[in-house]
Amino acid sequence: MLGTYFYHSTIGNIVKIFGNLFNNIHVHRFNSSGTTVQDIVVPIMFAPRERYLSVLNRESTSTSVNLPVMSFEITGLTYDTTRKTSSINKIVRPITGNPDTSSYAYNSVPYDINITLNIFARNSIDGYQIIEQIAPFFSPEISQTIEMIPDLDINRDIPIILNSISPSEEYEFGEDPETKKFVWSLEFTSKIEFFGPVSTSGLITKSIVQTYVQSNVSSNTVNTTYRDDPASNTLVNAVSRITIVPNPEDALSNSNYTYTETILLQEDQWWMRLLMKQFIIKLYH
Repeated sequence: MLGTYFYHSTIGNIVKIFGNLFNNIHVHRFNSSGTTVQDIVVPIMFAPRERYLSVLNRESTSTSVNLPVMSFEITGLTYDTTRKTSSINKIVRPITGNPDTSSYAYNSVPYDINITLNIFARNSIDGYQIIEQIAPFFSPEISQTIEMIPDLDINRDIPIILNSISPSEEYEFGEDPETKKFVWSLEFTSKIEFFGPVSTSGLITKSIVQTYVQSNVSSNTVNTTYRDDPASNTLVNAVSRITIVPNPEDALSNSNYTYTETILLQEDQWWMRLLMKQFIIKLYH
């Protein structure tokens, strides 16, 4: 539980994939006749809006060629109850080269991660060009495949949703108009999943279920002496026993196998035999 080290790089993978989505945005500069005279690849970095603005505000107008540029940051994580699944279910995979042992992890926990993409431009036309190269691909989402846990071969298609686009101007009265900055903020939500540690266990090669009739329905406990030995060939207290084993019994996780089901009933439990017969018919039809 808590205190056991594990790291699946979930947030790191989201940062990497999000940055790669926008790493090939271009801005063209035109002359008076509309001919392209400059093709600029817009750089993108993982940095907060305020930090980058403070750097720009300290720069002189001679550095205006550094714009346009984009930065993005994580602004929050929120638990998503709508995607919650059972916490006790496991995802199990056989271990390569060790077929009598398997790896497993419990079901993931869903979160929404909020990401803000900021576009900094020296003029409005640059900003318009960047927005038009982004918006058409989000309607309002785009999905990216992420390898969550390589050991368990768990991959997820993670949606990245564009929620809003907001423009603003960064300009203080008295400043040189050439230092004015146009900033566009794009708010995204990514539907991610967090997995816990990966553990190992042996294979379950036999399942035995015994059913009893509780004579004292007001009691919540059963005396252990009332239970039949699962290895015995007869039933004394239990009314039925279902044993399931793989066929062949020495099958491993990477083997081809079926299941053998054995049902043992008390001789005088004719009504139980009828119910079990009906159950088996429904199970296999």
